[in-house]
Parts: sequence; structure tokens; C-alpha cells
Amino acid sequence: LLDKKDRMFAALVHPPNRDGQWDQVVQGFRRILWATQRKFRFPKHVERRGKFHSTTSGVSFGGGQKCPGELAQNKHNQRVLDMFALDPNVRRVVGFIKSAFAFYFPKHYISYAELRKTLLARHPGLRYPFDGSPFAAQSTNYGRRAVTYEHTDCANKADGICPIFCSGDFDPTKGGHLILRELNLLIEFPPGALIFIPSAILLHGNVDIAPGEQQESFTQFTAGGLFRWAQ
Repeated sequence: LLDKKDRMFAALVHPPNRDGQWDQVVQGFRRILWATQRKFRFPKHVERRGKFHSTTSGVSFGGGQKCPGELAQNKHNQRVLDMFALDPNVRRVVGFIKSAFAFYFPKHYISYAELRKTLLARHPGLRYPFDGSPFAAQSTNYGRRAVTYEHTDCANKADGICPIFCSGDFDPTKGGHLILRELNLLIEFPPGALIFIPSAILLHGNVDIAPGEQQESFTQFTAGGLFRWAQ
């Protein structure tokens, strides 16, 4: 998607399938996602983005913090998230996101990578969710129907880019579409697909899926406060 000055601000990325194994990666990703959901001890709160459970982890800054820190997890949940992060299928999805981010948005990629370098140099005890990823945090939406309400992620970097990876078992021609209402766009978003959008400023959500179908999603992001702190 291009603006009126032909600058790219969003991109739907074709899955990598040169080795013919991407479907296996997506299925493996779903298996570890469901294993994580079974083991994770979810807090009791209302998820503002939809009727599903989600996990969020990584480094953030804001809400009265004096310096960047990791989003709090108890010891059990941290072990579960570590298991998720080390899974080879998850690592491959994260690697796909990193490569696509560097290709489609090279200036953003450099900015995010430099921020990571700065943060870890000043606070070497901080842990990003995934080794080598330029994104400071991740959020995973679980459940049989992880369909999100239309929303913006206002704490993310205002001119930043957020990857959204789709997972599930549903007919993408009939449901699960990505809604970009302000652009009058409805985009087919099948399992295994990846899209980058400026999620802080662009309203986005999903069309519901049919009864008996399943949908999950995985996102990465960096809080705008981290960039302000680094500056």
C-alpha cells in the first residue's frame, strides 16, 4: 500500500515456500501456540481487543517507569514464554518477519535495530522476546476465535510498523479478512500470511470466521516510549 507520494506504509508479504515446507512450519507454529495456551496462567482481565486470551512480553517504557524494563511475568509464565520463543517453528516465523521487515522497510529496520543496540548497551540485563529480532515486544492472541475488534495500538511508535502473522484453520475467502476501514479496504488474510501496518495510527481488525473454524494471530511491536527514551 502506497500513500499519495508513492511511499510504502503497509505490505502483505507472500509466504516463503521455496523449500515447500512453509505449511509444515505454520502447523508447527500452531501446535506450540496451543501448547503455550494450555500451560500459561492467564490473569483475569478483559482483553480490549477481543474475546480471547493473549500474552504480551518483552521490553517497554511508559506508564510512570523511570527507565525501560521487561513486562512483568511470574516464573511459571516466563518459562512457558521461553518455551514458545525457543521452538524452531516460532524461530522460523520470527526470522521470516525480520527478513521481510528489512526488505520492505529498510529505514525502519535500521531504526529498530539501532534502538535494540542502544537499549541493551545501557541495560544489558534486558531481554528481548526473540534473539536477533529488532522488535522489543510480542503479543500472541489465542483461542478458537481470536477475532480482534477494530482498534489502534496507540502506545506503539506513531510512525512505526507492526507485523501481524495469521494462524488458524479457516476459509480466508469467507472470513478472517483484515479490515482497514479508513482505507476502505477488506483484505483476505489466510493462515500463514504476514502483513505489516502502522498499527498505532491505522484502525484495524478482523472479520469474524464461521462456526467450527479457528483463528489465532501473532504480532510484534516496539513502544514509542522506548524511542523517546533513547533520544
